Amino acid sequence: MIEDSAMHDGWDYRAGRWDLGWVNRSVAVVVLQPDGSAKMTLCALKIWQVIHMRAASVDQDKRYAERWCAARLFPEVSTREGVERFR
Repeated sequence: MIEDSAMHDGWDYRAGRWDLGWVNRSVAVVVLQPDGSAKMTLCALKIWQVIHMRAASVDQDKRYAERWCAARLFPEVSTREGVERFR
């Protein structure tokens, strides 16, 4: 993930990919693949927690990324409350 000083919290679409930003860094990236599936990279808090996975759609990947990142970045609140912090 690349830090970007102009990044804001929440989803941002640019350069053909969706980035989930939190505190001026990208914690999830979702890219649509030529076959219609989506490829996701998750990186929250610890470098060894980087996960690469595929899903059937961009929307499915984005929902999974929100829940995964919320659970790791905001362990003190419920997953639903954590996801709301990204929006």
